[in-house]
Amino acid sequence: MLDPIEIDENFEQLEFFIEQDIRYYSKRRIFFERMHRLAMLFVLITSGSASVALTGFFFSTEVSQLVAVLLTFFNGVIAALDIVIGFSTKARANESIYKQLSRLLDSAQNIKNTERNEDLLIKIKNSYTEYTIENPPVYKALRAMSYNEAIVSRAYDEDKFRKISFWKKIFSNVLPFSDSNFPLLQQSITGNHIAN
Repeated sequence: MLDPIEIDENFEQLEFFIEQDIRYYSKRRIFFERMHRLAMLFVLITSGSASVALTGFFFSTEVSQLVAVLLTFFNGVIAALDIVIGFSTKARANESIYKQLSRLLDSAQNIKNTERNEDLLIKIKNSYTEYTIENPPVYKALRAMSYNEAIVSRAYDEDKFRKISFWKKIFSNVLPFSDSNFPLLQQSITGNHIAN
């Protein structure tokens, strides 16, 4: 049996991890929305350019014919990638998880300290565990970035920051970096910038 202080500490820890995952799925949603928009913009631009180039295909030089073929090819490739990967579908799925976790965090935070007990803690912890089993956050660099943001939002000690290299930040939505452990940052932190 946990005493009230331990229950509060466990609630605080659980709320932190839920907030971290909310940030993670928000970043995933934004990434997929941007990828979909970029793909559609590229398809729009190249389809217009390819149409113009194809109309002059029979009356032009070899260079403009090559450009017409390449624009048409890349148009098809990008459109196929958007369909196969399903950027917009993945964005909606991540938004759904984001909303579910937000509701879970809201319910945990709305329990007054006097009403917090071990049964409620177990209930919320089990719900959170279900979400993480069904939707495990596999992009470790992105998860570490979300962890750092949650540290800042909760005004925890900045010595708990995870060190994330520049390239891992850039590719955090694309590569899982499963072999990385993202150690605690040992260097000094100035302002909102993390020294790497």
